[in-house]
Amino acid sequence: MTSAKYLTSILIYYIKFSFFEPFRIAERIFLGRKIRNAKLSRDPVFILGYYRSGTTHLQEVMLQDPQFGYLNFYQCYFCAAFNLTEKWFKNLFQWILDLPFIAFRHPAHNIPFKFYLPGEEDVSMVASGFRFASNWGQLYPRKFREIFGKTVFFDNCPPEEKDLFRREMMDLFRRVSLANDGKPLLLKSPPQTARIQFLLEMFPNAKFLFIRRNPHLVFKSNRKLWKTFKIHQLQDFSDAEADEEIFWSYEKCHEYYEEQKKLLRSDQLFELSYEEFMKDPMGHLGRIYSTLEIPGYAVAEPRFRDYLAKKHGQNIDRYKYTEEELKMVETRWAKWFKLWGYGRPGV
Repeated sequence: MTSAKYLTSILIYYIKFSFFEPFRIAERIFLGRKIRNAKLSRDPVFILGYYRSGTTHLQEVMLQDPQFGYLNFYQCYFCAAFNLTEKWFKNLFQWILDLPFIAFRHPAHNIPFKFYLPGEEDVSMVASGFRFASNWGQLYPRKFREIFGKTVFFDNCPPEEKDLFRREMMDLFRRVSLANDGKPLLLKSPPQTARIQFLLEMFPNAKFLFIRRNPHLVFKSNRKLWKTFKIHQLQDFSDAEADEEIFWSYEKCHEYYEEQKKLLRSDQLFELSYEEFMKDPMGHLGRIYSTLEIPGYAVAEPRFRDYLAKKHGQNIDRYKYTEEELKMVETRWAKWFKLWGYGRPGV
């Protein structure tokens, strides 16, 4: 049960939903046929990887290629009717967030919040109020395992609910494609790491980029991420309980990924580590385009170089580790240290 102290947060959600409901209805009336008939010019490229593994940086670099469309933060947070409202409200809302006495910052990355930054499909499904979205588990953490298990791994998920989830996600992809004038989509949402089979059912020729990172860094960064959830959570949840959900979901996401990647052709999957990408981003970008047979590298290459010269290696968190933490992570995630050849940070 939700504590009374969270009633203000609940009220804010309902105000937002109520404000956008007339726009949602209007979008379906005036753009419904366009949305239903929207065709993706080619199957999307999905960036896979557990939370805080480097997916955001990889996506932001690749989005310098002008051929790609994506889900931006305005579309993510005001998902119900962004095709109708973005041109009216995005600049106004950005002006409000940029006011000196607000100066809103991205809670997960601690950078100035901008609506043009890329968002995530699973976040947008919560923002739209869809009841089967995985990120409800971060708002109701005491049900995290039940919600995440059902909507990411499809455990105990009846066929009709899985089909509803598929229709909702396809509707989102169509609306994002429409908002991007039909450009091929480059998308990133960590829960998709465990949904390769599900995504292939919708997009048989989709491409996948999987990025991993030292598990010690991922654990510390996810601990920090879960602390940022506290301002949104609607239930009390201790740090120790959050640790257990991190351990469980990381393990299970990668188990599903390792099994389902066997379904992919050699031209559908490229795997890399965050550490490798940071050392040689241009070399990896060239290999990504070659392996996945993505056209247009020559056009994108100078844009990649310009962006990397300005942004690469910035905003990297530094952590201190206790021996107890190191041993705990190495014990719980021993399989992944062995599979990927990682050791302790700096060693």
